[in-house]
Amino acid sequence: MRCGRKKDFFPALPPRPAVCLIEAREEKAEPFLIRTQNLQRRLQRLLGPVDPASKRLNLSEFARGIRYRLTNSAFEQTLTYYQHAKQLFPKRYRDLMRLRPAAVLKLNLRNAYPRCYVTRRIPVDEAGVPTGGAYYGPFASRRSAQAFAERILDLFKVRRCQIKIRRDPAFPGCLYSEMKMCLAPCFAGCTKEEYDVEVQRLVQFLETSGDRSGLLLRRSARKPASNWISNGQPPCTKKWRSSMRFCAAGRN
Repeated sequence: MRCGRKKDFFPALPPRPAVCLIEAREEKAEPFLIRTQNLQRRLQRLLGPVDPASKRLNLSEFARGIRYRLTNSAFEQTLTYYQHAKQLFPKRYRDLMRLRPAAVLKLNLRNAYPRCYVTRRIPVDEAGVPTGGAYYGPFASRRSAQAFAERILDLFKVRRCQIKIRRDPAFPGCLYSEMKMCLAPCFAGCTKEEYDVEVQRLVQFLETSGDRSGLLLRRSARKPASNWISNGQPPCTKKWRSSMRFCAAGRN
């Protein structure tokens, strides 16, 4: 549709959700791609008469014509916008869509003392295979991934710090080592082999969605009653239930 100055131009536009491409007058200029819930109202603002007192964007001098596609749902509009943005702007369509990689948990196995943390970056090799460690996810948001990681790491004595491990007995350690929630390789609180065993327990837990650790915890529940807490339940029961609950939440 050409952008003329006839009085019937805007009334002819449907007041419905749509994806619209505004073509530029200059051949080398990039077009303007928009999505809107009311095509008629949005184009009246963009292509209507210029208001000298307003700082609102006006493309009346920029536009040569428009092309639009009506959409019947939010999903259809997002998909249509994505398809056209990728075709028209292959280098910056991700920015236009505000697309970000999903949050995942990374276990950096290349490090001598691996730790588990949240990231959005997954490096790949020439064959497209993820490198640099093991990845688990995706999660709906970084916040949900972080909450999942914090609760799961409570079950394992893997470090959470970002410092370089030097195994210095003079190092003061951290809160987690004081609470016996970390094997504390920072001040040589464990051997390399002991830390590797704990990391493998975490890997098995994540690989099996907690099934492997659940089996081990159920076995430990058969210990003599003298080792149980005062309420008559084995000490692992609470930990096992917590791990199963958060694994299920992570899968959902």
